[in-house]
Amino acid sequence: MNKKYSEKRYDDFGLFIFPNKRGEGFKIIRDEDGWIFDKTYKDEQAAQNWIDDMIELTDKSKAKWKANI
Repeated sequence: MNKKYSEKRYDDFGLFIFPNKRGEGFKIIRDEDGWIFDKTYKDEQAAQNWIDDMIELTDKSKAKWKANI
């Protein structure tokens, strides 16, 4: 599986990939409260890509917010 960021960055972000217990595929779980996102991903790489996109979106939003202060 290809990862875009360091393991620490993923741990800090708090979203993790787990096999879907009720069928095929993978789910994403939020660490802080155990929230399970509704979408099921066909493979682990697709779930990883979604997490990478969320980290990138968050980083860009923070940078844009800081630039406007």
